Amino acid sequence: MSSSLRIPKRIKTEIDFEGEIIKIDAEVPEKEPGPIPKDRKLNVIHTKVSRIEGKARVTGKAKFTFDINLPGMLYGKILRSPHPHANILNIDLSKAEKHPGVKVVLNLNKKKVRYIGDEIAAVAAMSEEIAEEALELIEVEYEKLPFVIDMDEAMEPGAPRAAPDGNMSKPRVRERGNMEDGFKEADVVLERIFRTQV
Repeated sequence: MSSSLRIPKRIKTEIDFEGEIIKIDAEVPEKEPGPIPKDRKLNVIHTKVSRIEGKARVTGKAKFTFDINLPGMLYGKILRSPHPHANILNIDLSKAEKHPGVKVVLNLNKKKVRYIGDEIAAVAAMSEEIAEEALELIEVEYEKLPFVIDMDEAMEPGAPRAAPDGNMSKPRVRERGNMEDGFKEADVVLERIFRTQV
């Protein structure tokens, strides 16, 4: 055993994570190993390693999920809303249900769609092409509703509502420490508006 390495020691510690105390049993090396000598021959680092699946991929022999075709397998497709905001007044699945090769058509029982792409109905059929054809046979009657796509406009009092409770969900607030004291003790305080995806 090299004299530069020692058996790691175990320590017990606690961390405060969002107000919850978490106990940790950690392993800490007493001395970090030194850098790898430049003249040392390595098996992986600085060597060419062949990808195990490389040959299968470049020759087209690799099997992906899309390539699997099991006996009796069905293909599913979802009918999605072309409108950003609308009431669904009526949905007729009868033509799709009678289409040859269709096994089941489901009405997802939505009364309202709230975005383009919202799911309305689903089809399971013997092939992907048949499922696509069945989607085109589903008849949906919409009542288009006003909508906004700007976040600031959506927060205005008179904005069209995407949900019964409004367009803003209640935030989950977690508080830790004293913010006012933090501001007083800070050397610099910056105020900015940050936007991020959900």
